[in-house]
Amino acid sequence: MITLLFLELISITALVSNDIIKHDQSFKKSIMNRYNEISTLWTVKTSYGAFDPVTLVRLVPNDTYGVLPIGKFGFIENKEEGTTFSYKKDNNITRVIMLGGSSTAGSGSSSVSETISSQLEQMINNNQSKRKSKRYYEVLNFGAGGGYSGAELVKFIQYLIYLDPDIVIALDGFNYAWNAIFEKNRIKISSPIINWSDYSYKYFESMNGMHVKRSSTDGMIPFMPFTSLAINRIYSTVNLIFSDKETFYNKYPNYILSKEIYKDDPFFAKVFQTNLETFAALACRSNFFFIGALQPHAYSREENLTENEIALINKFEKDMKLQSRAELIILN
Repeated sequence: MITLLFLELISITALVSNDIIKHDQSFKKSIMNRYNEISTLWTVKTSYGAFDPVTLVRLVPNDTYGVLPIGKFGFIENKEEGTTFSYKKDNNITRVIMLGGSSTAGSGSSSVSETISSQLEQMINNNQSKRKSKRYYEVLNFGAGGGYSGAELVKFIQYLIYLDPDIVIALDGFNYAWNAIFEKNRIKISSPIINWSDYSYKYFESMNGMHVKRSSTDGMIPFMPFTSLAINRIYSTVNLIFSDKETFYNKYPNYILSKEIYKDDPFFAKVFQTNLETFAALACRSNFFFIGALQPHAYSREENLTENEIALINKFEKDMKLQSRAELIILN
């Protein structure tokens, strides 16, 4: 017992010192890091899902995403008791598919009533009831942790298109920027790979014999958390030093192409734009409405918009109203 306490004391000292010296963090910030790490031992972790051979990750039917129930078709339910969803759509139903990352899925929500899809479905149908309309909207939440436009496009073509949606809403952008900026640093390579997320690298390395843990707190042991964490950090550092990641990834053609694209487009903005344009082209071809909007971030504390942002939203709404009127004139 005394030995374990001694090891824990040495380990926490080493972890705090590493934050202060290597990462230039304050003592208070480093202590908070330790608190956040140890708190993960007792919190309910949100699973990204199970392996999918095409999209890499899928949500498991009749399971949960955090505390949110997942239906048999793989979307997050809008009601605790689930829905009577039918693959074949009734004539009075308008089907909406929502795509996006964890904020769309509902990370941070304590119940399904707090998710974007649940609130959207409720707001639209309440309005339909007030108008005494017989048309009903069902909003299917296919958001997933780490979701981004490239994977969503593949997922949609793979099987979601066969659910015959009338409207597809994609909330993307944050994860795409995150992947483009940070993943190459975590992986220790010179360039990120287009249309890859963090779990893309994990699966690629695991399937090719070079496994890297996704989370820095993976493998923590409850009775000696800081000692096991320190050992894991040392092992990961040594593993990176002795592994030639650049040579490993240079055997993958998409990495070579991505490096060329990255020289001129370090945020992969054009790749993101191309994904959305491809979605829009598919919408025209398959006769559904596509709405692509920048992803709201679930953990943002910024509650108020700037004057410039409000002006842009007002301009967008004005343009959309003019476009809607033009469409009505054409239809009539």
